[in-house]
Amino acid sequence: MMTKVYLLNHVSTVVDQSHPPRLQGSQLNLIPSKQGIDQARALQTLFANEPISACYTSPLLRALITAKIVSHPHNIHPITLPELSECDLGLWEGMDWQQIRFFDSCNYLRFFGSPQSYQFPLGESIEHARQRIVSTMSNLLLAHSGQTTIVVSHPLISWLYLSHLQAKPLEVQAILQCPNLVIAALITECSGLIQVESNHHFTLSSTVAA
Repeated sequence: MMTKVYLLNHVSTVVDQSHPPRLQGSQLNLIPSKQGIDQARALQTLFANEPISACYTSPLLRALITAKIVSHPHNIHPITLPELSECDLGLWEGMDWQQIRFFDSCNYLRFFGSPQSYQFPLGESIEHARQRIVSTMSNLLLAHSGQTTIVVSHPLISWLYLSHLQAKPLEVQAILQCPNLVIAALITECSGLIQVESNHHFTLSSTVAA
């Protein structure tokens, strides 16, 4: 039987909507903005007819609230897993890329030059974050074999996992150019073969009617 996992990012917060957007890691624990709630309701409609058997989420409020809204039609309660939390960005929390480039240019260049070996200043390493999301997703795929589940996490964590599945090098520009709103990937497993069937980039304009 086919196993399906819809990997979602949290909907937007006021930090995502700032100009320029600021970085949110595991230390900033904001709730979704009004636009974010609209996005979550649109996603709820999108997945309403899917046979969702379980929903897992990061415990951070922007993800947890997203998960609660999306899973509501299925009468299931999201299960929080700390392993789905966003990276601890350390001193970069709450900063935008221009500020980081100006105030911490050495680390900025290191991150863009070799992200796979980077550790955020006083924060988490990329490799540690990659290991925890790969392990967690492997366990969930095994636990829900033949079922359809939803997993709500964060942009950087999703980027690390999808790069792993697709055997792609970590390219920082790929995440910088992606709208920091909602990304969903349909991950399937059948007979031990795990694939990324599709990537959907949901922005406010494409998921919420005017």
